[in-house]
Amino acid sequence: MKYTKTVDVWELNDQERSKLQVGQWVSAGKNGNKGVWCGMTSNGIALVTWLGNISGRAHSHSTTKRLIANAKSN
Repeated sequence: MKYTKTVDVWELNDQERSKLQVGQWVSAGKNGNKGVWCGMTSNGIALVTWLGNISGRAHSHSTTKRLIANAKSN
């Protein structure tokens, strides 16, 4: 599967969000914050690593991996 241009997750419904590829660049709104899509939980919670929230933090890579694992396990 190929990645596409940055996707606005606010424009998608839950079914469309659930089909996003892990690692896809996403934004919150047209010119909103950008992040990396990690998946959705079985409860419909979208998991995204938002740039700025995670950059510069210790263990940022392991945090992203944990979010992806959480999405897959639900």
